[in-house]
Amino acid sequence: MAIPGGLLVKSGAKLAIKGAIKASKYLKEPAKAIAREAKKKATEAVDKAWGFAKGLFGGGKKSGTVHFKGKGNPVPTKAGGGSDPNNFVNEHAKKHMYDSKRPSTPNRSQYGEDVDVRQLRQDTMNNPDKAYSNWPGNPNNPNKQRITKYYKEYDGNISTPDTPTGSHRVFNNLDNPRSSSHFPYVPRN
Repeated sequence: MAIPGGLLVKSGAKLAIKGAIKASKYLKEPAKAIAREAKKKATEAVDKAWGFAKGLFGGGKKSGTVHFKGKGNPVPTKAGGGSDPNNFVNEHAKKHMYDSKRPSTPNRSQYGEDVDVRQLRQDTMNNPDKAYSNWPGNPNNPNKQRITKYYKEYDGNISTPDTPTGSHRVFNNLDNPRSSSHFPYVPRN
């Protein structure tokens, strides 16, 4: 069980918050207000991370429940949708197709067997929680290809029980469509 690592993260973050409070004592009032707001945001982030870790690892209880951080976005379903090759944009994306013969891993996640992958991809692109383009023209951009990345959180598991996640990613490469992809995002710890 990985809770001790979660405790370590929580205690480290609390130490950082205490350090910020001590440092703020030496600041003038406008900077103190900024420090107070930063402390508030950091505390909220720690609480969210701790809550997620407790939900993921059971918080000391035997629990198979995984809490997803969606925003009222139900997972679209379709019988056999995760294993239908017609739902995937190219061969690269087909690496994430449901395959009962091998486990899903963070390095090679799979869609759930009955997830409507086509609808999931379209919904992520049309209504993303976050999207950005990595297009040339930015002198700090080492990548010369035009790529748009879409991120969306769903309220249920879009992957298999091996790698439960509600996070979905779509990468749309306009210069090289064969490099485009979509997949359930599973953090690599």
